[in-house]
Amino acid sequence: MVGNKTVSIRDDVAGAKPGLSVRWQMVTHTKISVNNNQATLQQNDRTLAVKIISPVGAHFEIASAQPPDDGVNQPNPNSQILVMNTRFRRPGVLPLKSSSSRRPSSGKIPALDIAALVLTQTR
Repeated sequence: MVGNKTVSIRDDVAGAKPGLSVRWQMVTHTKISVNNNQATLQQNDRTLAVKIISPVGAHFEIASAQPPDDGVNQPNPNSQILVMNTRFRRPGVLPLKSSSSRRPSSGKIPALDIAALVLTQTR
């Protein structure tokens, strides 16, 4: 946490070959809006702004958190997934960095309902 206003998140993915897809995702019960490399999560009177710092050119997307209607998985009511997809461009370490800043309407530190934070490799 930086100055009680900003949180930095960094995930390093190492040892992958160029072209490998990497997906970072966060399941949340908040309302999500995205604009390229920035996202806003809102819940009641609380807002969280998120920005992708690296890799350059990465952007956010919103995905459904609803599982297939297969009779096995349970529904995820009022849930969405904030997603960032990117690819390794060269061998080495791919730093996935984002920062979040809270925009409280009062002096209180807001808490948003974030269910899970996941980093996955996709092929």
